[in-house]
Amino acid sequence: ESYPDENPRNQVLVQPKVRNLVANGVAFTRSLGTNAPWLSINFEISDRPDGVTSGSSGISRTLNIFRPASTPWIEKAKSHSLMRELPPWAASLMEALKELEEVTHYSRLDVEFGIDSGGFVHIFQVRPLTAGIGALTFDDSEFEVALTEASMRSGLPASMTAEKSGERAVFSNMTDWNPAEILGVAPGQLAISLYEELITNSVWANSRAAFGYRNLKNRPLLKSLAGRPYVDVAASLESLLPKNLTDGTSKKLVNFFLASLSSQPELHDKVEFEVLPTCFTPRFPNWHARLSRSGLFTDEELALYESELRTITRDAIKGIADDFALIESLEPEFLRAQRNTQFTAGEKIERVLAICRRFGTLPFANLARRGFIAVTLLKDAGEQGIISTAAIDNFLGSITTVSHEIRADAIAVKSGDLSWEAFVATYGHLRPGTYEITSPRYDSEPDTFLRPLVDFSGDHGSPGFGESQWVLERDQFFNWLEEHLGDISKEEAELFLRRSIEGRESSKFAFTKLLSWVLEEIKEIGHGWGLSVDEVAHLRI
Repeated sequence: ESYPDENPRNQVLVQPKVRNLVANGVAFTRSLGTNAPWLSINFEISDRPDGVTSGSSGISRTLNIFRPASTPWIEKAKSHSLMRELPPWAASLMEALKELEEVTHYSRLDVEFGIDSGGFVHIFQVRPLTAGIGALTFDDSEFEVALTEASMRSGLPASMTAEKSGERAVFSNMTDWNPAEILGVAPGQLAISLYEELITNSVWANSRAAFGYRNLKNRPLLKSLAGRPYVDVAASLESLLPKNLTDGTSKKLVNFFLASLSSQPELHDKVEFEVLPTCFTPRFPNWHARLSRSGLFTDEELALYESELRTITRDAIKGIADDFALIESLEPEFLRAQRNTQFTAGEKIERVLAICRRFGTLPFANLARRGFIAVTLLKDAGEQGIISTAAIDNFLGSITTVSHEIRADAIAVKSGDLSWEAFVATYGHLRPGTYEITSPRYDSEPDTFLRPLVDFSGDHGSPGFGESQWVLERDQFFNWLEEHLGDISKEEAELFLRRSIEGRESSKFAFTKLLSWVLEEIKEIGHGWGLSVDEVAHLRI
């Protein structure tokens, strides 16, 4: 009676009510967005038949199972060790999905299901999955080859010298040099390989060895798994241990820290704050107590660890001038290479990358390490009550960074004290994605990227941070430094704090000018070979 047209072809489907549900959900037999060969099961433990599909579910879980092209996926999935951790009905659900594919002669299905208390699978609805069709540019067998290779590579020993490092293989895209933040989650091969060339193949390790950490000069930090960059966490942790610790102590420490991180994966982007100490600060007694409680380390081992971290921290404060000397040579060396008419375009790129490593990314890595030590000293001094948070904020607010300089120059352009052309020339080499060739330079679209900085700038005076509280309290902090790290004058300490934090930003600004130039040169070479920028982005350097 509810159908207004009285058409005799109208149909009503009546389903029996399913009682005693223990779980419900929706399954996609291919990846929803990309059509990749993954079975995705979203479910919740509930007696509601529509918890997941209605969006009103409570605690839900998602299970992703790879469908290999070379073997029946159902058998592969059911034999996986992960199945032991799943509800007993999971295998029955996968059998039902396999049967649905056979009945419909279609492998892209959207299936709503419920599981009753007897473990029986009830299918409420089956629809063809249309999203993502055509999205893949490779077939399932290529996907399987890439994933198998990634699985094999991720299972390799965590270091080249297993007896010196951790026994676990742990990878992260947010730890240490943080590829997820700097490159993005799925960067092109050109971006990855440039990052490797300039930092993670050797510069990262050379920098740490110079500070007195363990020498990992023959170890790359990044490993590509299925085309995505991950940090070898064991290598990262080992590289932050003092070089004078024994191999046995170092191995125990790496394994201890790896176990800690594995049990708290939310700390992957806070490793140096929450997982291991990399310098001596007022917080070190807490680290000492934690390591001592583990029962893995002798008093002599922990005493040497503390002594070596003191030395590394003291030397970091005293050696900052060398980094600025290298940075000062960057621009002249770059200009000299640009003007050399005997180099081919490729040779010129190679030369500029070498200059960038020596005079750009190496001192940048050094200053980034010193800056981290400076900020950690201040932060931990605040936590331990040596100095107030207000004093720390006063000091950090007085630091002049590149972003401060950009704002000041934008105000100068608006007031007529600086020309627009000079402003663009200074900041035009910047890109939204520093290593990504598809990301435009600011000077390619200055009205889009730079003009708003000028239009919306205004002289608002100081940012509101004075130095008064810092001046009142800083002696307490400097006295702690002198007591625990030895011969460090107050003037030397304050200069270190200021120059290391400012230098980290200014050195990055300086070396990215060379990197940006390299990307533009590569564009030209690619254009000469009839390659689009998107195509070049998938080539390694």
